[in-house]
Amino acid sequence: MIRLSRQAQAQVTSLLRHFEAQERLEAANNLRSALIHASDRIVLGHGLFFDAPRPYPGLVRPGWRWTKEGPYWIAFSSGSSAPIIRAVFHASANIPDRL
Repeated sequence: MIRLSRQAQAQVTSLLRHFEAQERLEAANNLRSALIHASDRIVLGHGLFFDAPRPYPGLVRPGWRWTKEGPYWIAFSSGSSAPIIRAVFHASANIPDRL
């Protein structure tokens, strides 16, 4: 899996804690799986990539691309040597207020 920025790591940690507090272990596993699949697609350059999540066209950020993996929107950029995941949000989240 490709590296997560501090912000993305905090978002993933928050989601995992939420799922685990509600004893939704399958949801936690699905999040991990989504990150792995998205990482693979990002590295290979396969799949649909967007300038912003479709519901939030105003979230364009220079150098960022977005992809949807399952119920998650995942932002990434190509670092100096390798891509990095910049943000991870559940599709039902109010992404503009959390970014």
